[in-house]
Amino acid sequence: PDDRSAGVDRLAAVMAGEQDVYRTEKRFLAADGRIVWAIMTAAAVRGAEEKPAYFIAQMQDITDRKRAEDRLR
Repeated sequence: PDDRSAGVDRLAAVMAGEQDVYRTEKRFLAADGRIVWAIMTAAAVRGAEEKPAYFIAQMQDITDRKRAEDRLR
């Protein structure tokens, strides 16, 4: 929930045509209760009248990287 507002704001910017692609690092809660970090990249594919017809998204698990960064700190 703490990461949700940033994602909603970025999605709104894509929907409004202010940007076509956004990329963010965010946390997800796994079914077993673990926190999983991911980089999410989403691109809008626009159709008629330049409205988003659908999105193409890619997610990459960066949990190990985040743990390593924490250890270095």
